[in-house]
Amino acid sequence: MSSAFAKGALSGGTWSIAGNARSIKAAATGSDWSATVNGTLSTLAITGGWAGNALTAGNIGTFVVKGAMTGGSVTTMAAPEALVGGRIPGIRAMVVTGGIGSGATIVSASNVGSVVVKGDMINSTLRATGSLASLGRYAGLRVVKVTGTLADSVVDVAGPIGSVVTGAMTGSRVFAGVTPTVTTLAIFLNSAFIGSSNKIAREMDDSSPDSDVRGRYALCFECRL
Repeated sequence: MSSAFAKGALSGGTWSIAGNARSIKAAATGSDWSATVNGTLSTLAITGGWAGNALTAGNIGTFVVKGAMTGGSVTTMAAPEALVGGRIPGIRAMVVTGGIGSGATIVSASNVGSVVVKGDMINSTLRATGSLASLGRYAGLRVVKVTGTLADSVVDVAGPIGSVVTGAMTGSRVFAGVTPTVTTLAIFLNSAFIGSSNKIAREMDDSSPDSDVRGRYALCFECRL
């Protein structure tokens, strides 16, 4: 598929695209719409809100929602070590200008370039599942920036995190170098790190009650303000 443009909201069930898609653009998304792109989706641009929809693709170039995201999921489908069209499956850039909140939102990919949320990011999970062992220098999350509050949310990254910038943070955690589906215990994989943060950070050690890390392998912080 080359491109799709809708003056109104995307609606009407599931789109299934066998190959690549250059762009999908619309004024908004209806709650009954979802899409699967087996190849690369270069651009998705929504001028309104994201109504709890599910988007899955081999690769996602740019994901832009100018309204609010209220739940749903954005994921890449391939294993971290797989290639889609000669590329590592991931999300290059994600921008949400109306904040993320109301419903549970999951963003998951092998590697993630940048995530910028203008407003609050609430009740959300952001995962980059490719480890240093599987992706080398391509692993991790380059930057996450939330201009409002990062609240009741989880950022779990198997590789390193370049930087974390938030207006405030409460009831949330940010882990680098952990297994992709960490729950109550952080199982650290390698010496991944969080490069910089505007919040207090600490390095986990053997005495930490909420981690089974052996020695200092990863940087983690959890703020409850």
